[in-house]
Amino acid sequence: MTGMSASPPEVRVLGYIKQKIGLKLTLLFTGILCGAVAVVSLYQLSHQDNFNNLVTARNEQYVRAQALKMLSAVNAERAEKTEALLQKFSAYARLVARDVELRTRFAGDRHQMPTDVTKQMERYASNGIYYNPQSAVMMLCYWGGASIVPEIAEQLNLLAAVEPVLAEAKSSSPAVVASHLIMASGTAAYYPNGENVLSLPPVAVFDIRNSNNFVMANPVNNPEAEPLWVPVYHDDAGKGMVTSVTAPIYGAAGEFLGVAGLDLTIDGIRKLIFDEQESGESENVVAGELNMLLDDKGRIVSFPLGKLHVLGISSSHDQFRTAADVLEVDLGDSIYPEVRSLGEELMGSAELTARLPLGDQPYVVVARQLSTNGWQLLTIVPEKTIVTPVQAIANALASDFEDLGKQFYAIALLLLLVTLLIATFMLKRYFLIPIQRVTDAAQKIREGDLDVEITLNRTDELGSLAKTFNVMAENLRQGRLLEQNYMHELRSQVESQTAELRQQQSLLEQALHALHVDIERRQQVERELIEAKVKAEAANLAKANFLANMTHELRTPLIGVLGMNELLLDSSLPEHQRELAMTVQRSGENLLALVNDILDFSKLESGHLQLNTVVCSLAEVVEETVRVMEENASAKRLSLRCQIDSAARTQIYGDPLRLRQVVVNLVGNAIKFTSRGEVVARLMMTKQSDGKGHFVVEVRDSGIGMEQEDLQAIFAPFVQVDSTSTRAFAGTGLGLAIVRELVEAMQGTLAVESTPGSGSLFRVELDLPMVKTIDSEADKRVEPSIRNGTTFSGRILVVEDYEPTHTLIRAFLKGAGLEVEHARSASDALQLIEKNGYQLILMDCNMPDIDGIELTRRLRSSGNTTPIVAMTAHVDGRIIADSQAAGADAYLGKPFRRKDLLGILDNYL
Repeated sequence: MTGMSASPPEVRVLGYIKQKIGLKLTLLFTGILCGAVAVVSLYQLSHQDNFNNLVTARNEQYVRAQALKMLSAVNAERAEKTEALLQKFSAYARLVARDVELRTRFAGDRHQMPTDVTKQMERYASNGIYYNPQSAVMMLCYWGGASIVPEIAEQLNLLAAVEPVLAEAKSSSPAVVASHLIMASGTAAYYPNGENVLSLPPVAVFDIRNSNNFVMANPVNNPEAEPLWVPVYHDDAGKGMVTSVTAPIYGAAGEFLGVAGLDLTIDGIRKLIFDEQESGESENVVAGELNMLLDDKGRIVSFPLGKLHVLGISSSHDQFRTAADVLEVDLGDSIYPEVRSLGEELMGSAELTARLPLGDQPYVVVARQLSTNGWQLLTIVPEKTIVTPVQAIANALASDFEDLGKQFYAIALLLLLVTLLIATFMLKRYFLIPIQRVTDAAQKIREGDLDVEITLNRTDELGSLAKTFNVMAENLRQGRLLEQNYMHELRSQVESQTAELRQQQSLLEQALHALHVDIERRQQVERELIEAKVKAEAANLAKANFLANMTHELRTPLIGVLGMNELLLDSSLPEHQRELAMTVQRSGENLLALVNDILDFSKLESGHLQLNTVVCSLAEVVEETVRVMEENASAKRLSLRCQIDSAARTQIYGDPLRLRQVVVNLVGNAIKFTSRGEVVARLMMTKQSDGKGHFVVEVRDSGIGMEQEDLQAIFAPFVQVDSTSTRAFAGTGLGLAIVRELVEAMQGTLAVESTPGSGSLFRVELDLPMVKTIDSEADKRVEPSIRNGTTFSGRILVVEDYEPTHTLIRAFLKGAGLEVEHARSASDALQLIEKNGYQLILMDCNMPDIDGIELTRRLRSSGNTTPIVAMTAHVDGRIIADSQAAGADAYLGKPFRRKDLLGILDNYL
């Protein structure tokens, strides 16, 4: 090869001809050259179509490849955008669930709870569901039971407190039409409030907890406890096609509490993905572009109804009036096998780019699967929209090429004629030298020097050629400048985008760090709260055990005090000594009541009080209580009357011990604060529904009464209206507080009406399940069936390690004519039972070697059927229940009265 400074071959040939052959040979060579040009031109004309086809084919392939890359990139960008949206909605659902979990764990803090919303909730007769007012911003409902118990009320108040979080989730995107909470207990919250929930059928027909939103998120179907997307469904409230993202809610102990979710319309999601306007038109990247959403089953979720015929799917308006109809259609319903095959390929592909020939109209398909919910995002473009611009460019190039060829031939022929006419004179001066200058300029341009310029002060063809050459050089310079500017601008854009991405990455890292710090702080707070809760529960348990043990230790010596004093009162005593003995008896009774009140209040305060529901008669409980309290009333010269409506004399399911405690406290309180007049206890049943009776217990007195501002304070523990050191009435102030707690534990209500100087009226209302009705008189006094002096016959074994108790029981039984044998331990009792037969066994539950419960269990296991009466100073319901489970026939609490023991004897002897 020659160097870059060497002359072109055609220039060297022309120089050789001029120097060696001369002008004639030059003219001859020129003629031959013109003939060759003519031959080449004819050859070019004959192969011009082949050249045009080659150019068109290559450009078409290139443009098609670039278009596919562009469509794939656009589809990928839309898929990433959609993934971000779905993850955003999943995060909001997880946020609502997390908020409910935290509020549930700290629900005991009443200062953070809002106003009780259950007071405004009403039960709809059409479906039996409780709703809050329709004017409320957020709807609350409950369908889990016939009434709202305190636990459900507390949960409804907790759901009401979540309203700001649900509102924020609803406003996070126009696609979100509602946010909701569905709890396992049968409570729910919907934001915003709407009439669609009011139209729910009864729970027996449809339970919301059977919906996909709830079932898919439970631990069985979602052990990972992650947010899930439910299948698309048709919204009955007119929102069209809707899908939901649902997140599970768990309690502190890991129990499943319910779900939190967001409802999103498919139209809203489509507008967010494809940037559609209100008119429904989207900003298409390519003319004729069609966009489609398929769910994870391959069914068409979103697609223009008027365009379904393009894929060979029937799209008559009579058949597809709503989006719900489209949901039942997939690509497998197409008449084209290529479309059906495409549907099968999509089900197993994460992304797909394919050419889809449909008849004589081919299409290009780009698809990508969304990892969040398994949906497919499709973009379909007619291939002609890609190829048509290429064909138009090729045709324009061919036309320009043909025009340029014609112009070239004309100029060439004209130049040849001029050259032949003036060759003898002008060839060297006006032809060869300018051509040489043009050749040199071309060489410089080829070497990269675009600043070259040909200066010819001529108006002939060579001058035009020079001007054209200069224009071409100027265009090349402008093109290079534009290219440099474009590259500079492109580089600036890349640098700007890179800087922006780095800034966003920095902000994201800062946000993630802040989130990590917040999570660690929340976990630390949660650990501290759990530790504090464990310590508090341990302290409550220790306090409860201490009070139970102390109560047992206090009640045990009271057996000797009260029992022996009762024996002393039954003896012949001078009046002065009898009054002293009565004082001892009353003081012991007051001390026993005080011990019982303190223990009951401790149980109620710690939540350890359990109701023992059995079949009993509330009428008998009231009558027995009035009978027991008659002695106290008579001591103050008061009239104590009992009024029982005939409708209230029925068997019920309830805790007779706690019902008696309520009546005793109310009647005792009335007697304490009444100095003259009467006290009336009345029992009524005002209505029946669903197998339950509405019972009303009223205690009215003619005592001192109270001011209106004192009516609520009397139910607080350790509070009396007169709390000064000179108060006229004794007591701890626990009686009415215990009554209130017991009534609330039975899901009842307690109210009081009072006027200073005119007395007070306490009213207890309870809904209790009924068993059967018994006949009795409506208004009568109840006389005890067992009186002192009643005698029995038989042998009784007393198993008791505390000597005063044994001495007292022996005295009572001996006085009733019975033969008594004593065992101080379980081993002694077993020996006596094996040797002798007994009509009744009085068994102490607490003994040093084997307790009475275990001894009872062994006797029943050995086949012994002798009636056993468990005795204990403990008032813990668990001990009573354990003794009954072991086989005890009855229970006698310490300290007891002679009449209590005689009543037991009357039942079994």
